[in-house]
Amino acid sequence: MIAHEDSMDTTHENDIVFTETGSIFVDEHINHKPAFERTAGTRLMRAVLQDAVSIVLLYQTVRTAYGQELFSETKGWFNSADTDWLYSFESICGELNIDPNYFRERLWRMVYRVRSGSE
Repeated sequence: MIAHEDSMDTTHENDIVFTETGSIFVDEHINHKPAFERTAGTRLMRAVLQDAVSIVLLYQTVRTAYGQELFSETKGWFNSADTDWLYSFESICGELNIDPNYFRERLWRMVYRVRSGSE
């Protein structure tokens, strides 16, 4: 699910903004724990979630086959109710104490605003 810079459709100044927005968006939903309570596993889960948000925001309007496939795959990951896989969206939310339905609602609302040009 990680986007590689050499395979991105074009380089935009917005790439950095979307990546930072993904980090901020995730941080708004995590009930923060003191640094000594964070594990390498939860830090990795946070990074996976941030990467997925950044991919959705970056590739939502891309028209190439690669961009559309990456967006579609990541959207499917967010919309899946799977809890069997440790790094599924639902499992990550459970570990990070995030309400997955609220997170999805806010993410798709942000995507809609960007796609409709109101942001």
